[in-house]
Amino acid sequence: ATFVADRAPDAMGALAKRLAQRSGTTPLTGTLQSGETKFRVLPVDPDAAKKPRVATGPGRYTLGDNVRLVIVRKPDGDRRVNQASIRFFSSDPKSEPPGKPHEIKLPDGYLTWAIAWERGSTMLWVAEKGVLRSYDFTNPANVKETRIEPADITNVPEPLREALRAAIKGGSNAGTQPAATPAAAGAKALP
Repeated sequence: ATFVADRAPDAMGALAKRLAQRSGTTPLTGTLQSGETKFRVLPVDPDAAKKPRVATGPGRYTLGDNVRLVIVRKPDGDRRVNQASIRFFSSDPKSEPPGKPHEIKLPDGYLTWAIAWERGSTMLWVAEKGVLRSYDFTNPANVKETRIEPADITNVPEPLREALRAAIKGGSNAGTQPAATPAAAGAKALP
């Protein structure tokens, strides 16, 4: 807190002195030998490209060759506003994109929604408390949004359903998640 409030030009030097004078700090001269470093190399998963993906936080995600999902989180006072859009790109840099960005409404806050897709498909599923929507972007010029009521997760294709259910229950905010192990059978409606 002192460092943050210190506006002097030598604030970094003053911080270094304070840290060096803390109890338990021992000066060291010479080289510091690091420990052994080990790497574990895993085999390539040939099915990785087709596994369901789930986004629960901000980022730029690849939906297909020329389609991206862009999610941004911005502070607005005490709120954390989430904004998402499907963006299309032309394979020819001189041509216009085949469609304009399509906005996706998301609730405010952390871990309040999850978006699932399978790379290369033209469907996107958005889940939030009590709400389930699908977006069909087969035609980039005319993205179709469908609200599923009641919000029954059984409407989502099986591989995506399990990944989406795991993201909603787990509340993981690690960006893109691979499909999780199947959840136990239980409530079908979204929480």
